[in-house]
Amino acid sequence: MFHETYGDSYISGFIEGGDLHGVISIKILDSTKKEEIKAQITRDINSSDPATMGVGPSSLSSTLQSRLQGCETTIAVNWSGGGLIKPDDEEWSLESLFRVAAAFPAQVAACPRRTWAILTPYNNNHTFLTWSIPKAVTPYDFHGVSAYAADLLDRYMAYKNNVRRIQGVLDSPRLYMTSPGNHPIEISVAALVHARKKMKHEMSNITEEVDMINDDPEGIDRPKAPENIKKNTDYKPGSPEEWATRLPVPRGLTSQARAALGRFALLDRESYSPTGPSTALGLPSDSPAESLFEEAARKSFTEHELEALNWELNRRVLKNYRFIDGPLAGTSSQHGTPIASDQLRDELRVNAVFANRFGWPRFVHLSVSQSDDVPLLKFKFIFGQPDAVKNESRANMMELVDNERIREVRIGKTLRGEKQIIAYVRLETTNGTTYSSGNDPGKKDTEYFRVPSGCNGLLCFVVTAQHEQGAVSRLMLAWK
Repeated sequence: MFHETYGDSYISGFIEGGDLHGVISIKILDSTKKEEIKAQITRDINSSDPATMGVGPSSLSSTLQSRLQGCETTIAVNWSGGGLIKPDDEEWSLESLFRVAAAFPAQVAACPRRTWAILTPYNNNHTFLTWSIPKAVTPYDFHGVSAYAADLLDRYMAYKNNVRRIQGVLDSPRLYMTSPGNHPIEISVAALVHARKKMKHEMSNITEEVDMINDDPEGIDRPKAPENIKKNTDYKPGSPEEWATRLPVPRGLTSQARAALGRFALLDRESYSPTGPSTALGLPSDSPAESLFEEAARKSFTEHELEALNWELNRRVLKNYRFIDGPLAGTSSQHGTPIASDQLRDELRVNAVFANRFGWPRFVHLSVSQSDDVPLLKFKFIFGQPDAVKNESRANMMELVDNERIREVRIGKTLRGEKQIIAYVRLETTNGTTYSSGNDPGKKDTEYFRVPSGCNGLLCFVVTAQHEQGAVSRLMLAWK
């Protein structure tokens, strides 16, 4: 009864402040000038100095105003905090929006509002524990199933997006064509309604599963994979992403886009028909590799990482890759929260798609910043030609020239309490170039990973576990 009435947390305070949202909708009356005006506005905004916008935004406002000659603009603004930020009888305009936005922080400081409630678990309150223990009142603990519940929410929202797409096809069927992937859903009322019914059934199953978790979170020792929730024996996609590859797509897609969709669909399930042209990734009908890692490296993987690597489709598609994981940790509390197995196995294949299309990475973004004394690792492997990074910042970026490969990786770890966190990464290439970020913890807390026998270099990193603040605790290294 306690949980049904009071939940697992209570409001211990509030975060005060304010927020302001302004949406400027622009309708260009002369359609021939649409791209020109869009490019001009984007250039004006990107070239403005953010440091001066809060002091004198009138110059940018007047510049935008001149660009919008011959356009219809609609401005919608909502805010909380700050009190009366402009007179009621004044219409919203670009000038007034910029003026109000510049003055808003001072307005909020003078007249803040409660924006967020601070939720504190009952078990963190000493007074509650003193009261509850003699009365045998034990609040539910959802920490063990939080990652599973978040995965269920993601899947539910993905199904909801698919249902919305189906409604769009039903509203305007002439604007769509059948998917280039396998098992496409035909554009007919019967087929679309049937698909929508099946997806709503999956959404209902997810809702029931959430109710079961809410009623008894500690009774779920090992949450089952979401694709196995009340699974029927007849053929059907096992995830909302697989449903998405079957749904009709808008007409007017380029041939490259249609081909990319077809290749992506091939990576979804081993039960898909192995028709279509062969690719460097291989087809689901190819014989799988016995293993994607050296037997000596088995101990470096956790159980959910092995599950993703041993999945049969991954052993087929990624048969030319080898994987290593690190750094090692003694307990699950040091590892943090693992990435869901189905998400992990999909991410491994997606990186293979980029490697198949563009070859080896040309640029690597790598940085380790500090947030409340917690190291936060950020990285991004960029495939393709140099123009792939024309809009990217070159700060913290390593560029690889033709035929240059990453041959060695050093990963340094640190501890924050019981949490193991990656605080240092160093890359060394076949040309002898090195690039590092973070504070080197020394040999004792650093692990060395060199290119495995039969591979040419590192393809990418994949995060397999992290802590609440976003700090990375484990990385999987993909070698090719």
